[in-house]
Amino acid sequence: MLGAPTVGDGGFVMVTGEPGTGKSVALRLLAERLRGLRDVVHPQSRVPDFYRELGDIFGVPFPPHNRWGGFKVLRARWPET
Repeated sequence: MLGAPTVGDGGFVMVTGEPGTGKSVALRLLAERLRGLRDVVHPQSRVPDFYRELGDIFGVPFPPHNRWGGFKVLRARWPET
């Protein structure tokens, strides 16, 4: 574990698996269930915000002028954890 916050703390999770194993269905069911909870806040953020947060966790800078370089470093570092 990276010491990242849990979903309950405002963190995130990554869902992976082979094609056809039900990832999308599971996420749709989870989203539907979370919509019914009053205390759950659904922040409005964009993909670059997500990658910046990942960069903070993995210690990878994402400068606005060279985000592609940050993506490459992040992809290389991800399997090391």
